[in-house]
Amino acid sequence: MKHILLLTILLVLSPASRACDFIIGSWQSDAAATMAFNRAKAKLEPRQDEFLASLMGKMTMEFTPKDMHLKMPDTQVSIGGKPRPFGGFEERNTYRVLFCNARMVAIAARESATGEEEVWTYFFSGPDAMWTYTGTNRPNIPDLHAREYFRRIKR
Repeated sequence: MKHILLLTILLVLSPASRACDFIIGSWQSDAAATMAFNRAKAKLEPRQDEFLASLMGKMTMEFTPKDMHLKMPDTQVSIGGKPRPFGGFEERNTYRVLFCNARMVAIAARESATGEEEVWTYFFSGPDAMWTYTGTNRPNIPDLHAREYFRRIKR
């Protein structure tokens, strides 16, 4: 029994079990990094670039060990050179880690809009910088092959 307890303590305290902790904290969308990558690599038409440039940099995400909180405030976006209202949203979801290593974390959570379980992968380019692929395979939504970058604002 002592050996099982010792093994459990070692596993809980080991670096491998804490390997996913680097996602914990608050993250802000990084408009400059997002648009720099997307302008260089994504398939953006000028109207899509205009829209994304006015949208990026506003969303925040907060990760605790089990929950994620996404918040996008109401804002204005540019469509055809004209400002238009964009309704924000707020989502709170329990997530589970599917995989992690020093470069990425893959999580699963229920999507609020559909109720279906979805998987998101966050790639780390530094201790306080990460990005996620924003593409989709949903019908009637173009896949721009874009990324959204985030910077940590609080541990």
